[in-house]
Amino acid sequence: MPDFCLDDDIHLHEVTAAQVKLRRNTAPGTNQITNKALTNLATISFFELTDFLNPTWQTGVPQADGETA
Repeated sequence: MPDFCLDDDIHLHEVTAAQVKLRRNTAPGTNQITNKALTNLATISFFELTDFLNPTWQTGVPQADGETA
């Protein structure tokens, strides 16, 4: 049985809530993006990040690097 709550798109409030929980003094991931960089993003960037994450969430296939700007 599908879980429709888990199948919903990622929402802006979920991205901003996750941003608040980031630890600042950690090593960057494989994409070289640091948590410090994510915590310093402008508000508009969270809209763009949410839009970027949703296709991967919906399909399970990560987008290619640089596919969206």
